[in-house]
Amino acid sequence: LHTMVGFVLAAGVFELYLDVRQHLNFRVKKLPPQLVGVIEEKDFWQSQEYSLAKSRFGFVQSLFSLTESVCFLLFGALPFVWSLAGKVMAAASIDPDRELVRSLVASIIYDFYEGLVGIPFGLYQHFVLEERFGFNKMTLKQFFVDLGKQSLLDLVLSGPLMVALLWLVKRRVGGEFFFLWVWLLVIGFMFLV
Repeated sequence: LHTMVGFVLAAGVFELYLDVRQHLNFRVKKLPPQLVGVIEEKDFWQSQEYSLAKSRFGFVQSLFSLTESVCFLLFGALPFVWSLAGKVMAAASIDPDRELVRSLVASIIYDFYEGLVGIPFGLYQHFVLEERFGFNKMTLKQFFVDLGKQSLLDLVLSGPLMVALLWLVKRRVGGEFFFLWVWLLVIGFMFLV
């Protein structure tokens, strides 16, 4: 557990380091020589301001995501989701020992949670940040309709993929090289989508 938390923290700190380096580039006020005559200085500065605002918001999102990941590991949220999936299945008169179905239900529960947590960030991004710079053309109704469509599409696309991946792993198709089949399935899926 400590190794996993350490890895998550190390990856988060490294990503933060990269984000800070990029953020500093957005603070440049002088038009680079390569862009002279290509873009107006006013447009360049507006682009830098928008990028700075997005970068600041990105820091908040990243910090939240890192904190959430560490808390999930430390407080056993994933075993809780697995247990909850079993209870949901039992309530629906489905045998909770069916691992593939339970994994799919657990994934749906986790995705639902992530969707709920992501709503405030999405609302801020569209209706505050992008609105301030004149980029938002979306209404609140469109935001939630799009969120529903995205969730449905995620379920339709990722559900069968996850079941296929779990089936390959559980059956160890390919013997000790089952991971190659898993890799091929994921690559094939990425090319199709």
